[in-house]
Amino acid sequence: MPIVNGLAEQYGDRMDFEVVKTTDPGAAEQIERHGFEVHGMLIQDATGEVRWKEEGHLMKKPAVQAQIDALLKR
Repeated sequence: MPIVNGLAEQYGDRMDFEVVKTTDPGAAEQIERHGFEVHGMLIQDATGEVRWKEEGHLMKKPAVQAQIDALLKR
């Protein structure tokens, strides 16, 4: 199961999750706008400012959870 699915279950009552597949309309523009060469994961705050991002599939769930927890404490 992708990391984001488990995180959405864990944090879904406190934040919104959006999954954009690389084949979705407009995905290529989003990938480029956020500086990804291929794809990745990012966390934005309520204003839309990117607070964390990582490209590819190298992210680990505990590291992503730590970033979410830090953002939610603000």
